[in-house]
Amino acid sequence: MPILDLDALLAPISDSAPSGADIAYEPIVDEIKEARRADDDYLSQGDWKTDIKVADWPKAKKLAAEALSTRSKDLQITAWLIEAVTNLHGFAGAAEGFALLDGLLQQFWDTLHPEKDGDDVELRIGRLVWLDNNLPQTLRRIPMTGPVGESKGHGWSRWQESRDVDNLARQNEDLFKQALKEGKIGSELWDAAVSQTPAAFYQQLQIDSTAALDAAKALVKTVDDKFGYDAPSLGQIVEALANVVKLATKLAGDKGVLPAAVSEAPAEETVAEVAEGAAAAPVAAVQNVRAGPPTTREEALRRLHEIAEFYRGAEPHSPVTYLLEKATRWGTMRLDEWIREVVRDDSTRRNLKEMLGYSEE
Repeated sequence: MPILDLDALLAPISDSAPSGADIAYEPIVDEIKEARRADDDYLSQGDWKTDIKVADWPKAKKLAAEALSTRSKDLQITAWLIEAVTNLHGFAGAAEGFALLDGLLQQFWDTLHPEKDGDDVELRIGRLVWLDNNLPQTLRRIPMTGPVGESKGHGWSRWQESRDVDNLARQNEDLFKQALKEGKIGSELWDAAVSQTPAAFYQQLQIDSTAALDAAKALVKTVDDKFGYDAPSLGQIVEALANVVKLATKLAGDKGVLPAAVSEAPAEETVAEVAEGAAAAPVAAVQNVRAGPPTTREEALRRLHEIAEFYRGAEPHSPVTYLLEKATRWGTMRLDEWIREVVRDDSTRRNLKEMLGYSEE
């Protein structure tokens, strides 16, 4: 079931005013701000203990979605909606949020709020810069393990923390003990959480995180196209998601989930939904996971293509994608076709054929 009603959110407010009115100073904006506001945890500690304000993400989501559907196509409200659905629905929510922003930029560019001042799009740039500065920390906190105690699970930031704490243990025992006292975790606790998380969770995590990364990359292309030379960077978002996908793939592999299984797993469930059953069923079988070597030439080539697609998403700058795509294409060629493509010089080509004992007759 979709997290956002994209049809309603991307429908014009009216024929005469597709993006509606500028509501930047309307009470609805203050209501959304208050719903998403959260006090820092430290306020509840020490001698000055107090009840802390927790963000009401369902309310923030509801208010922002209603505003975008019925009152104004506004970039800041869109950014807040993305923040809300990411907090509520994890990577699946982020993916739909990015798709919404992408659609708004493509369909409402001329009238979107804040409006352009001639060719000046500085206010719009500021809204996207805010998103790139604020969303990555939320992405890094999304659970990548099943529930741990009262927490919903450890995210990428906790994984990084566990590595840093392990380094402290090797370098400075006092600082290591202090880190543990502050509630930080080492790799032992991280690994324990992973071991208690079912493989099905990681199968779904690959789907959701990869979808979010793909949606973010598509959004980057639209931003570059619309803003041109002045396009703001969404690099922090893309980097955070690429790191998540890389770790998710490793964890899934450790559980026996192959990259190829990502496209075969059911899309109806999100990681959050899979996680709900994790505590009750710590061991689960993963369906649709192909194990063992390929049994046919076609299957081997298909797997090469799937692995190349994985690297394209997880490590877009890696030469592995290019090399695997070459290998996949070459795997469909006859030897004479391959020699013709790879060896340009006629005499060298003849010598190679003679050396290989190949005859075209």
